Amino acid sequence: MLFDDDDAEIFAASISITEFARRLRDLGATPSEARKVVESYRELLDDVVAVDEAVAFTAFHIGCETPQRLPSPMRSSPLLP
Repeated sequence: MLFDDDDAEIFAASISITEFARRLRDLGATPSEARKVVESYRELLDDVVAVDEAVAFTAFHIGCETPQRLPSPMRSSPLLP
């Protein structure tokens, strides 16, 4: 697995933090629970990378062209409320 590889560097885009928390809220987490889960996952990352407007719109475009969302490890996470 990716997190088991000591040489792996794992980054997330800053907007992903917001989207992750929003999705947790959609699944029924309270704001406090969502924040706690996101903070727990944040500890697994090497860094959170800021994105500019062009990158944000490119990500939006890719999402629109993708017929379905990528599978999410969140569904089986013990960190979910």
